[in-house]
Amino acid sequence: MKTVAIAGGGLIGLVVAWRAAQRGFAVTVFDRQELPGGLNTYGVAEYKLRAGDSLREIALIRGLGVEFRLGSPVVPRDLEALEREFDFLFLGIGLGAIARLGIPGEDHPAVVDALEFIGGYKTRRPTASRPRVL
Repeated sequence: MKTVAIAGGGLIGLVVAWRAAQRGFAVTVFDRQELPGGLNTYGVAEYKLRAGDSLREIALIRGLGVEFRLGSPVVPRDLEALEREFDFLFLGIGLGAIARLGIPGEDHPAVVDALEFIGGYKTRRPTASRPRVL
């Protein structure tokens, strides 16, 4: 059986995992987050898409035999090892760094970007150990 490593458990990585598993590949998804799903789990506002709905879809993919290695970021030095271990490697690394606005106060420790805020809310985890500003 041919093997596929997917770096990134966001939407595109999940689509590739689903399609490859349906075609008989052994698939392993690596993601730096504790939960898979990328923006569907962490970034779409709760009233539009609940994290639980995203995770139920992922359970269907898991049911195809897809393995998830969560909390496992893929960094450039890992690529050679992955290429040796797997027949195919897909890089679905997704969203990059959030752009800074260049406005006063954006570097304050209590300021978080929208994706971090929504992700913390959706997964019921505090966005960070930041001081509370009233």
